[in-house]
Amino acid sequence: MRVFAIGLVASLLLAGCAWNNATGPVDASLAKPGTPEQTAERRQLLTGCWVGAAQIKGGGQRVWLVQREDDGRFRIDFRTQVDNAEAEVTTEVGSWGVSGDIYFTITRGWLTPNGPQAADMGDPYFYDAYLIEALDEQQFVYRHAETGYSYRVTRPVGDCVLPSSAA
Repeated sequence: MRVFAIGLVASLLLAGCAWNNATGPVDASLAKPGTPEQTAERRQLLTGCWVGAAQIKGGGQRVWLVQREDDGRFRIDFRTQVDNAEAEVTTEVGSWGVSGDIYFTITRGWLTPNGPQAADMGDPYFYDAYLIEALDEQQFVYRHAETGYSYRVTRPVGDCVLPSSAA
């Protein structure tokens, strides 16, 4: 009898997952509505080339060029200059997206002179979420959800190339 009661409760709970108390059964195809217009507009604005620059704590400078494709892929080229040392250039690749006020990236690896290097996709370090603070055709300001660091990128004037230094 006890096994029957547990089975009955489990069945009712599972059936309840597909039931809305106000309207009855839920059509699974309606569980997620279409993309809101604002999200689609933000995604379109973010596609393409953007450049940014920041001072590095302790001295130095980093400039970067972000290229976001409409299929969700991204590439970021970084040029880091510390003091008078030779500038280091690195390239990250991955996936990006936007949902409401959230911009997110998944770094999948790097492009190196020896070929692609994959990131450890089990490491949470490679998943980032940002709050969109401002976005229009010319600038994008976003704040990292965990660190609180804020970034500002702008559309490059001219070609989509990594700047040699901050303007």
